Amino acid sequence: MNISSKFESFVQNFNEKFFGFWERFAKEYPALIWLIVIILPYIEALLPFLPLIVIVGFNIQILTPLFGPILSPIFAVLLSAIGSFLGTFTVFLFIRGTFGLRLRQKIENNPKVLSIVRWLENRSSLFIILVMSNPYTPGSLFNYAMSITKIDIKRYFKITFISKTICIFWLAILGVIFQVQENVFSILWVILVYCIVYLIFYGYNKIKHKRKFFLGGEKTMSKKTIADVKLTGKTTLIRVDFNVPMKDGQITDDNRIVQALPTIQYAIKEGAKVVLFSHLGRIKEEADKAKNSLAPVAKRLSELLNQEVKFIPQTRGKELEDAIKGLKNGEVLMFENTRFEDLDGKKESKNDSELGKYWASLGEIFVNDAFGTAHREHASNVGIASNIETTVAGFLMEKEIKFIGEAVENPKRPFVAILGGAKVSDKISVIENLLNKADKIIITGAMAYTFLKAKGLPVGISKVEDDYVDFAKAMLEKAQGKLILPVDHVAAKELSAEAEAKVFDADAMPEDYMGLDIGPKTIELFKNELASAKTVVWNGPAGVFEIEKFSIGTKAICEIIANLSDAITIIGGGDSAAAAISLGYEDKFTHISTGGGASLEYLEGKELPGIAIIEDKCCDDCDCHK
Repeated sequence: MNISSKFESFVQNFNEKFFGFWERFAKEYPALIWLIVIILPYIEALLPFLPLIVIVGFNIQILTPLFGPILSPIFAVLLSAIGSFLGTFTVFLFIRGTFGLRLRQKIENNPKVLSIVRWLENRSSLFIILVMSNPYTPGSLFNYAMSITKIDIKRYFKITFISKTICIFWLAILGVIFQVQENVFSILWVILVYCIVYLIFYGYNKIKHKRKFFLGGEKTMSKKTIADVKLTGKTTLIRVDFNVPMKDGQITDDNRIVQALPTIQYAIKEGAKVVLFSHLGRIKEEADKAKNSLAPVAKRLSELLNQEVKFIPQTRGKELEDAIKGLKNGEVLMFENTRFEDLDGKKESKNDSELGKYWASLGEIFVNDAFGTAHREHASNVGIASNIETTVAGFLMEKEIKFIGEAVENPKRPFVAILGGAKVSDKISVIENLLNKADKIIITGAMAYTFLKAKGLPVGISKVEDDYVDFAKAMLEKAQGKLILPVDHVAAKELSAEAEAKVFDADAMPEDYMGLDIGPKTIELFKNELASAKTVVWNGPAGVFEIEKFSIGTKAICEIIANLSDAITIIGGGDSAAAAISLGYEDKFTHISTGGGASLEYLEGKELPGIAIIEDKCCDDCDCHK
């Protein structure tokens, strides 16, 4: 007997014994079979002990003695889907409930889960369903991550039910194709198919990565801008970011309005009928409308443009429609705060399809120039773009894409990133992404104390995120010297302008003091690290810059960066931008971003919905111009 015959004989004997055992078991304990079939996928949803693909194949096999080879896959699909869905929903209810608080805190301390959380929160339901339908997706990891996102229970239920059903359905189809109900070893073919697919995908990504490395970056298509389309006589909808600070109905800083002027002036010059709109503040109740009207913004814009800006105090309706129809070439109209629509079911913020379609119907061309909301999928950006023929970027959006995108993806080196601010948890994905791209990462601000504690240094009563000390320790090990931490601090016993400030070395912080700024030795250290930098991206202040005595470190960083020769210098919005502007360094940087949250997510390497909707412009060496 040759080897092939011996193997066939072995398989035949094994199958007879396997199916014989389960046939006897099914006759004796039919209820237990049902329980096993449900409990296995239920456990898989809680703990990643076996791939779901193996569990479904096994369920088909053990149900065959009960239902035969035709019906067993159907029952396996139904029962496995029920078990997997119940397990997933158990995780959700447990983590969201008060009894799961301790476990939730532990999960939130897991960098991998947190990376998935940030990624999930900015993806559509359809995209998440497609990902979770894959049987090799780490199911339990996604279950825990989904449970600590901001995704509400209805959406979670829909995503979970559909994805689990699709996943198990396709597994059953594969099971039937390879006849796992007749041959125990056939499940190996099912697994092999998925392994081959993953090897192809893995190989493709490896080749793609090497191509990027050797060619100095991927050949990506840039985005179309307002300069790429004909505007004359066209009603041009421009989404701007006029979310300016207001006090008693007066604008206290018009920087965002000024930044949008090049796009608006170009549209006027080209003879467009210009329709502007923006959000302003948060609208939670009717009383919020009065203090968040765009009327003062329209007035200030009119002064800056030196021409009338017609203001319509509505977000929809006949008055708005008639005013837009009456526009002449080169005229400008602004309608009311888009977030007024949030009073009725958060139609703007939740990208209501009807609202997006309505706003799109008001114009012929859509220009997205609001980088500050590019990380959000709103009716006023994604909703309009989905329902209009032409979507392009404004000049401000183009500038943001150019400077922040190119700085991270194809920087002039050495590339130094400066990350400050209060929380490590806010910048987990940024740190992880930049560790692979930057030559050095300077950690400053309150978040530095979590890293210092991870190194075993005394931090007194400084602000520390204890849940992220392990993460900081892991990043320090992974960085291999890339992370630069403060070596001394300006500290006080309390956070107040009257508190007495003292300087302490990093290894000598008293127990009753809190670090509120970096010290002179750290300033010198940072200066040396930045001296040769050709690209600098800064996000987050070095100390409590609002209080004069604790603003020295932030001022020093501004001065150091401002005096760098032949370097691209970028501030990634937020508090660091506010600090630079308030301290008078606005004109000393190559670019100051207008979007805090958006620039942070861009630094994480995410695709932003407000940028993804903009049409691609062909590269110079492709055939699309011919």
